[in-house]
Amino acid sequence: MKQSFNFSDDKYTDLKVAISTYHDVDGDDWETIKELKRFTFSKNITLAFIAQHFQTKGDMFIPEVEEWEQLVEEVRKKDKENKVVMLGKQSINDAEISKDPGSQWQQYKSKLKKKGFSEKSIQELQKSSFSIMQRLNADTINSRPTKGLVVGNVQSGKTANMAGLISMAADYGFNYFIVLSGVIENLREQTANRLYKDLNSNGNLNWTNITNPSISSKNPESQWENIDLRSNSKNRYITVCLKNKRRMDLLIKWLYSDQNKLTQLKVLVIDDEADQASVNTKNIEEEARTAINKSLVSLVNGYKDKKLKAVNYISYTATPYANVLNESGPESLYPRDFIFSLTPSEDYIGPKQIFGLQVPEAHPSVDIVKTIPADDYSQILNIHNGRDAIIPASLETAIDWFFLSSAAMRANGYKSPITMLVHTSQKIRHHDLIAEAISLYLEEIRKTPLVYYTKLEELYNNESVDFTKRDFLQGMPKYSRKEQIADYPEWPLVLKQLRRVMSEQGSDYLSHIPLGNSGEPVYHKGFHLVIDNSQSRADDQEVRLVYPNESTKPNFAPMFIVVGGNTLSRGLTLEGLTTSYFLRTTNQADTLMQMARWFGYRHNYEVFPRIWLNTLARERFEFLS
Repeated sequence: MKQSFNFSDDKYTDLKVAISTYHDVDGDDWETIKELKRFTFSKNITLAFIAQHFQTKGDMFIPEVEEWEQLVEEVRKKDKENKVVMLGKQSINDAEISKDPGSQWQQYKSKLKKKGFSEKSIQELQKSSFSIMQRLNADTINSRPTKGLVVGNVQSGKTANMAGLISMAADYGFNYFIVLSGVIENLREQTANRLYKDLNSNGNLNWTNITNPSISSKNPESQWENIDLRSNSKNRYITVCLKNKRRMDLLIKWLYSDQNKLTQLKVLVIDDEADQASVNTKNIEEEARTAINKSLVSLVNGYKDKKLKAVNYISYTATPYANVLNESGPESLYPRDFIFSLTPSEDYIGPKQIFGLQVPEAHPSVDIVKTIPADDYSQILNIHNGRDAIIPASLETAIDWFFLSSAAMRANGYKSPITMLVHTSQKIRHHDLIAEAISLYLEEIRKTPLVYYTKLEELYNNESVDFTKRDFLQGMPKYSRKEQIADYPEWPLVLKQLRRVMSEQGSDYLSHIPLGNSGEPVYHKGFHLVIDNSQSRADDQEVRLVYPNESTKPNFAPMFIVVGGNTLSRGLTLEGLTTSYFLRTTNQADTLMQMARWFGYRHNYEVFPRIWLNTLARERFEFLS
């Protein structure tokens, strides 16, 4: 009689990874895996070997032969149900995943493990990156460039996939990588720093970051005589470029300036947030082009009748409507070769988890959204108009929760930045008024600290009951880091952290980001109130958001309340985002989804995020979900 097994049990997780690895990475067919044909040992010994090789935590579990065979069928069934969406032609190259520990991919994979990525997440990323890699062309000099589109959820790990694709392409012989990163400089810097940190390692390849290259540049790294593009070279080069016509034109002229290097350049162009600025919005019938689109077309298709050895243009976005509904001519950026859909990790907290689906049986599985009443919305408008400087009750509660969550996370030993997002308007003049009103509230609570602590204790008790660690686990049953979820600490520990902040004086309690003698950011234990827009300036402080790097990182979790508009609505990753207060609405579905900075991964602070939305914004997110 056939035995029945509960394959949803956590003990099977690592064995499922093993099966997926044999099929997706090593290329074994299902029958070979099921019958263990790749091994010469007996089946029982083989199963013991597989269990020992793949299991990373807990007591080792060795399945029976029948159990293994049924598990393979279960994984096979799920693989068919969850097949990664790929529209377009099949593999056009002979790329393989390098198993050399010094290879770029294996080095990046090791970094992912150190960051806490689960084995399943890494396998999914490897699978998706390699599927895209197989469609790149290493020689387009006598053909057209390869053009593809990758679609992933907002804040779901597209940058990780980009780094994975770059790593595999670098192993395969691509030597120059151009990442187009939005239209805002601090977002470009964030992407550049992250990618270079992810790619630069002690492996087989040497990376050079070429910033703002141009023919007139005196920087040694952008001098062609210093750039080694020979086929046996271990050097790889990367430029993260702003979507700015001047910057792009300088890059293009420089890239095509050395006739001898043209036939050696194997270029991968990655267009991050490809629905922003890249799409041609001019009258297509008149063959007109917007400035950035025109520059991008020249970069990809060739400049002044010159062509590079290889050009592949891969666009990434979470909202691809404009990219696939726009022009589709041979010279356009239309993804004529393939469209690929990324599968988010089991740890991703996105629209479905936060807003549910509009059917009775699909309520939010992570129920953390609070409502901003209509009267509070009116009060915010009064602040915008300069008629009031008192924040409404809902914003008070949001700030209180940010303070509480920061104190609780510090009590739990959390050391990375913790952030609150305040997004009430896209207008720059409103940001200062909102920031001033928040500053007044933060100063006001210091006048009666005992009363304030009582207020916070009641809020803490209510929130820790309304959304528990158990609630999170029930809503995220496949979460990979169940053992690492930090729970709410006891109130006395939180109160101790609150008092520590309230004891700070002057600018150590509330300021922008102070600058040291050498101009480097200096972080204190109090509130950093920053205004992130294009006009944020101060002489002795950094007004815009700047997170610590390795050299400026303090030994505690710094707190940031970030007030802003457009810079906070696309591309920017807000670290440790526990609290979002969001009023801005729009009729554009893609714009609204891109604004949701609270989607993403919340490792080590899963129970603390909360979101305040007005009714209209909430209804629109629910509809889009």
